[in-house]
Parts: sequence; structure tokens; C-alpha cells
Amino acid sequence: MHKRKLLIPLCLAALIILALTFVFPSQAETYTVDSGTCGENLTWTLDDAGLLTISGTGAMADYTGDYIGNSDTPWGTSVTKVIIEDGVTGIGKWAFGCCSNLTSVTISNTVTSINGYAFWKCSSLTSIVIPDSVTSIGYEAFYNCGLTAVELGKGLTSIGYGAFRYACFSDIVIPDSVTAIGETAFSDSETITGITLGIGVKSIGRYAFYGCKQLANVYYRGSEDDRATISVSSQNTPLTNATWHYNRCIGSQEHTYSAYCDASCNGCGLVRDVTHTYDDLYDKYCNVCTALREKPTGTTGECTWTLDGKALTISGNGSMGNYSNYSPAPWGRGISSVVVKEGVTTIGVCAFDNCLDLRSAQLGSSIISIGKDAFRCCISLGGISIPDGVKEIGASAFEMTGLDGVYIPASVTSIGDGAFCLCDRLTGIGVNKNNTAYSSDDSGVLFDKNKTVLIQAHRDISGHYVIPSGVITVEEYAFYRCNEMTAVTIPASVTVIEGDAFDCDSLQDVYYQGDETQQKKINIGYNSDLTDAQWHFNICNGTAQHVFEWVTDVEPTCAEEGSKHEACTACGHARNENTSIAATGDHIYTDACDDSCDVCGQTRTAPHNY
Repeated sequence: MHKRKLLIPLCLAALIILALTFVFPSQAETYTVDSGTCGENLTWTLDDAGLLTISGTGAMADYTGDYIGNSDTPWGTSVTKVIIEDGVTGIGKWAFGCCSNLTSVTISNTVTSINGYAFWKCSSLTSIVIPDSVTSIGYEAFYNCGLTAVELGKGLTSIGYGAFRYACFSDIVIPDSVTAIGETAFSDSETITGITLGIGVKSIGRYAFYGCKQLANVYYRGSEDDRATISVSSQNTPLTNATWHYNRCIGSQEHTYSAYCDASCNGCGLVRDVTHTYDDLYDKYCNVCTALREKPTGTTGECTWTLDGKALTISGNGSMGNYSNYSPAPWGRGISSVVVKEGVTTIGVCAFDNCLDLRSAQLGSSIISIGKDAFRCCISLGGISIPDGVKEIGASAFEMTGLDGVYIPASVTSIGDGAFCLCDRLTGIGVNKNNTAYSSDDSGVLFDKNKTVLIQAHRDISGHYVIPSGVITVEEYAFYRCNEMTAVTIPASVTVIEGDAFDCDSLQDVYYQGDETQQKKINIGYNSDLTDAQWHFNICNGTAQHVFEWVTDVEPTCAEEGSKHEACTACGHARNENTSIAATGDHIYTDACDDSCDVCGQTRTAPHNY
């Protein structure tokens, strides 16, 4: 009897435990709280633990954010962990910016680009591994993160502006594949004590290592002679003052090779230049190591390319291939000269993009089209002759080049946006007088043929520049970095000034030929240097004000109103157009006996004389 009484409460306890098991799920279980799309073929899911998973194929969409922590990403900024699955090719702008609780990121080896601000101010993110598939890290991608450990992939070619600014790691290995380190890339990272610098680096931007107060050692994977080929911009004293160690393998180790002409380091696989010996020009194998001689040649579109050292030759008949920043041309970006022979008709998109050492380019007369971004960022290219047969110059074709002058032949009918913008050495653009689409003024400023669109000025402009009367639109970047220009005259005909048209540090005065009412109707994009300058209204030639007098357009009659306008006596600028002149009321008759007005026909009783 006592045993039965004891069994009853035990059964009840078991039932309660079983019920609780069904009512309260395990703490380890998670569930999806939100999901959606984040690209043409991409989806995202966010679970209750803060895990965000990106799935599908293609590149993520770009988003926007600001410097106070706001973002328009659909998953918000409370994400704690991110998994980017196979198939995703790009991480969008601001994708995870300001996710201050983000502690873990897994990136698949299909991703090729990490766009600007992607992980901006992810202050809890302490480590990350960038896979070998990634070729570029964008503008301030990991700005002010809590990173104490970073592993960069072997396919990375460029590290963008401010990418790792304010980082917290003590050392970093920059792989051999990297050719360019952008401005402020590692600046103000006060914990860095040593870096391993790959032999592929050719340019280091301004302030890249500024403020790295503890940087003491640079382990360079090339020789001292190789170091001399690196273009190091200003404000990188911590880098240049550090102790440089040459021909290093991993960290402080030296390279080791199995044989005299063994090309690859045993420790890191770094490929070095070796001197092979051959019996003659046609011998395919090295006499020492039997290595097969490489032939730097291939196809590009309908043409063929050949390298002789850093000298590139394009030959054949037809168009070159098109490339992109993520899929560059097969001859790489280290060329110093290029000759495009007769027969080639088109320079491909991004053909020589970011070839920082390119100093000479000869184009055959058969060229009819220069593609978008074809010579973009060729900062060492000081001059080029555009053949007479060229019809089209693509957008940004010569953006940020070292060109000091440009001459547009009569054949050109199309110039893309920003084709010659940000060329710091440019002193003028000339246009053949027989060109039917474009023109230039005596200052070397580029316009459309009728001078209704001001397309591109240049940094050599100084003092006071007068925009010709009749110009309607001033295009983006037109006066970008014209820092010697102190004043500009804008005609009343201008109705559109695109964003960044005036980035002019010294601009103080704007002389506008219209009045304040007309000025307020101009569609002005972001141009703080222009809008913050002192505006002067009703300006005639130079800095003088208009002097107006009335001009009759239509004489009034006895019955009809006339019209008039005010015109400047010096420049002809008009205002108050179509102002009415009252009818005179004075009828005109042929003679004293005429009883009908010759103008309006009004009748009267004529006073006859007898």
C-alpha cells in the first residue's frame, strides 16, 4: 500500500518533465525571423540568434549607410554572425557596415570582390580570412573594425582607400598578388609592429601607413633593387623609416631554392626571375634545369598580344577583347609601353586600366573606337596621339591619366562621361575645327559643337575664367581640382550644373550674369566650393554690372499694344522681356476729310471745308 502511494507522485513528476520538454524548446534550436532577396539571384535569411546567411549566385546588391550608424540593409545592424555561401561573387557596399555586434564572418571562395564600407565599423569583429578568390577590397571596407588578425588571400590585387584604417592587429602579410595599396589603407593602426610585403606591390598611396607608430620591421619578399620600383607616395614615414629586410620568405625567413635556376621558393612558392641558358634562340629547354621556356603571347578578341619584357604589342585585324577591374587583361598591369598595330580597330574596355607604369602608347590609324576605362589610372602616361579615324572615346577612357594635353580629331562624334576627368597634369584640350560634334575655346576647355555644354576644363586654369554665353549645362567634374581658379563668370543661359563640377579650393567669387531669381532656378548638384563662394548678380563683362536701357520690339498702334525689353548696352544681356507698351489711341488718317483710321478702321465724322 505504501509503495503504491509513493509511485503516484513519481509518475506525476515524470509527466511534468515530459510536458516541459514539449512546451519549452531546446536553447540550441534556432528559427528564421526574417528573409528576403539581396541580389538578382541571391537570398538572405536571419535567425533569432543573429546568424545571417547569404545564398544563391552572383553579386550582392549595394546599399547605403552613413557615418552615424544608419544603414538601409534589409537585415539591419544587429547581425552577430555572417555566412556567405558558395555561388556568391561579390559583397555589396555597406552590406554589414555598422554591425557592431558582428563577431564571425565566413566568406566562400567564389567571392571576388568586397565593396566599399562592407564591414565598416564592425567593432566586435576580431578576425577574418579573405579567400584566394577575392581580387579587390574596396573603399573603407574594414574601417575601424576590431580586427586583431587578418589573413589576405593569394588572389588579392588591390587594397582600397582606408580599407583597414584603425586596425588592431600587430602584423599583416600582404601577398605577392597585390599590386596597389590605396591611400590611408592601414593608417592610424597603432598596434602594427611588422608587415610582410609581397614582391608584386608597385604603388603605395598617400597616408597608407600614416600613424602606424609602432611599425618597426618590413619583411620584403623582393630585393633592394625591387624595392626601388615601388612608387611610395607621401606621408608614409613609418613605412620608409622602418627596418627593411629583403628576400624574405615567410616573416623573417629567407627564401630557399633547390637549384640554381629553380624558379619557386621551397618555403612560400614565390616565383623569382632566374637566368636560364639555351643553346640558341629556338631551344625550348634550359640546359641546367630543363625548364620549358615560356612564351608570353595570347589572343585578345580578334587580335593577338605579345610581350617583350614590359613592352606589349597588339596586332591582327578587328577588335580587342573587353575586360574589367575584376577580370583584367591577360598581359597584366605591369606594362611600360604598348604598340597597337595597323589592322586593330577597337581598344577594348579596361584594356590598360590601372597600368600604373605605362608611359608610352602608340595607336594605329585603323583605330575607330577607344573603349570605356581603356587607359583609366595610367598615371605615368604623359601623352598620346588619338588617330584621325577615331569616332568614339568611351566613358572614363583617360580618367586619372598623366596626360598633359589632348587633341580631338575631326572624326570623333562621341565622347563618354568623364573621358578626361581627374587628369592632374592636363593643360588643355584642343579640337579640330572641322569636328561637327565638339569644340574648344582659347583656354583649352572642351565643349559640344554649339558650346551649350561645357564638358571638361583642366587644372591649368587659373585666376578668373569666363564661361561663354549660351552654355546651358556644366558637366560633372568639369572644373574638378581647378585649385588655381579664384573666380568664374556664369552666363544667365546656364540651367544645370552637375555634381562635383566645381571642386576648386581657391574659388572665392562667382559673377552671375542673371539676377537672384534666375540663379535660384539653376539645378545645381553638390558643389560646396561653388555655392559657398561670394555670388555677384547682374554682372556684365568681367566683374562690372549690366547697364540696361529699354529696347522696343514691337511699336504700339492706336489699337494694339506693343512690346519691349531691357538690354545691357555692353553685352546685350536681356531682361524683362515681352513687357507691354500701351496702345497709343492716336488714329491715323490719310487726310482731313478721311473718315476711317488707316490702322484700325475706326470711323469718324470728318470736318469738311467748303
